[in-house]
Amino acid sequence: GSKSTDTINILLLCPSDPRSIIKTIAKARVKASRQKMPMLNFFVFEEIHEVLARHFLLLSILFDQAIPMRQRAVIFLEVFGNLMIQDKTALHIEEKGKCLARMVLDGCNKWGLEEMF
Repeated sequence: GSKSTDTINILLLCPSDPRSIIKTIAKARVKASRQKMPMLNFFVFEEIHEVLARHFLLLSILFDQAIPMRQRAVIFLEVFGNLMIQDKTALHIEEKGKCLARMVLDGCNKWGLEEMF
């Protein structure tokens, strides 16, 4: 491929949830089976800070390799669907919330999202 496809910058304005991010990554991975996957940089603007925090939470659940895939799916769907959550999911949300607060206050990245691929 050409050098122009090595990095793709994507701006999302108030997407309200990370579905478009997940779909874009999935399509890029399928296409990457035929060629080199480009670096995807997502820039997300949300007017409501809590919505942006929810993006981080959902993406961190989805890409947390320390949790088995089936359990990640259950946790993701509980949080995404705003369902009655299990105690262990509540603990997971609390842990990720503390991590987000540290990331914002200390400027460090503990989410590991930049190393997903």
